[in-house]
Amino acid sequence: MSGPRQSPAALRQLLAGRFPPPRPRNPGLVPTGIGSFDRETGGGIPSGALTEVVSPAPGCGGQLVIAGLLGATRSARLRAALVDGSDGFDPQSHEPEFLRHLVWVRCRDASRAAQAADILVRDANLALVIVDLSGFRPAPCRALPASFWFRLQRAAEQAGSAALILAPCAVVGSARLRLALGEGLRLDDLDRERDTLADRLVFELRRGPALDERKIA
Repeated sequence: MSGPRQSPAALRQLLAGRFPPPRPRNPGLVPTGIGSFDRETGGGIPSGALTEVVSPAPGCGGQLVIAGLLGATRSARLRAALVDGSDGFDPQSHEPEFLRHLVWVRCRDASRAAQAADILVRDANLALVIVDLSGFRPAPCRALPASFWFRLQRAAEQAGSAALILAPCAVVGSARLRLALGEGLRLDDLDRERDTLADRLVFELRRGPALDERKIA
């Protein structure tokens, strides 16, 4: 025998009482699994903030950064999300164990990727949201309004989430950190193990409005 019908508002209130939203985490760092990155930033990607990694060419190592993040967050038992802007992520190239904690959102244009990022960054259950725009040309990324990035920054602060944006050029004006991947990998590097290749990545770290630069090996 069915009970009395409830209004949608009453149902939402009931669910909120039984399943309260998680509290935002205290600000911290999410490790990347890439030694040079973590040493330079003091341990990883800052929570409650946006971090931009500029990957100007396919061979610069952007996918190695994603692979390092998947392994590191899985080892730390942290939940992560990947907004796959140009639908270029290949799950078959990763250990299945490294994907168990991952929310994978496949997109085909930069604006849809931005919409997905705006939703995911607000979820305090996610320690890290990766937004991969590196498969696009610079123009679609630059077309995203500056107001979007500042709104995303505020959402990350409120949820305590770390957000890393991979882009072909510098577009995130509200990024706390910006790192540019340096010279690309060579053909003979393809025979090396992924972890070894990740440790060979070279970044330029840029902070503040003056974008002071220094290399990290």
